[in-house]
Amino acid sequence: MPEAIFLGYQSGKSLSTAYASSDIFVLPSTTETFGNVTLEAMTSKIPPICVREGGASGIINDGVTGLIAKPRDAKDLAEKLLFLTDHPEARKEISVRAYKYSQEQSWEKIFRRLFERYEEISHNYFSSIKAA
Repeated sequence: MPEAIFLGYQSGKSLSTAYASSDIFVLPSTTETFGNVTLEAMTSKIPPICVREGGASGIINDGVTGLIAKPRDAKDLAEKLLFLTDHPEARKEISVRAYKYSQEQSWEKIFRRLFERYEEISHNYFSSIKAA
């Protein structure tokens, strides 16, 4: 990637400029807990590529609002990156859907989904205890 620019930590105006200047967002972290930066990229109409571990994968619909790669698999991550690089129409379609998804997000919706998941886990756990 001879034309790639790695900026390091950014905040404020420089962060806004970085998002506005980007074509693709890649987050290979397996420990990201929510994926706020992924949502910021989506809000900036940048298609995200994340891995299937960590919080970021929970906000991406693979192939629709972004791409999800295998964790700790540089080849798969590179293939996803090359796909978006080589297919500008797909990149644009994913960007638009990612943006629309990001505009539908709110803390209320996020916490509602979290609590629904907690209820589902609790229900499954207590059902398995009763069955045993």
